[in-house]
Amino acid sequence: MADIPKYIKYDFLITFLGLLCTGSAWYFSSLADVNSSSINLLLLIGIPLTIWGLTEMYRNYADEQDMKQLNMILEKKEALDKLVNQNIISKDVKEDFIKYLKGEFEEVFEKSKKRKEKDKLPKE
Repeated sequence: MADIPKYIKYDFLITFLGLLCTGSAWYFSSLADVNSSSINLLLLIGIPLTIWGLTEMYRNYADEQDMKQLNMILEKKEALDKLVNQNIISKDVKEDFIKYLKGEFEEVFEKSKKRKEKDKLPKE
């Protein structure tokens, strides 16, 4: 079953408002032939809101993907513990698999860390 959000997130709302402002400015300047400084104001508000909203949507999506990967690692660990408790696999195999899971975790962590560092603004 698909993951359907229970409420509209602010990033979607910001993007929607930005697109609404930009679309309204385009409509009034192109189709309605209205020449006014308010059209420029709509563009001035709409374009940054759209960019900001899309950026936030990407960040939230990437964070959710990282959390899904971490949850999968946790599920693998729990399944491994069950297999060891039922004497299906040996403790040596468990230690090797734990090393593998640590590698997966570090990979997800480093990827997230690099993305967060890239998002930070340089300090002057």
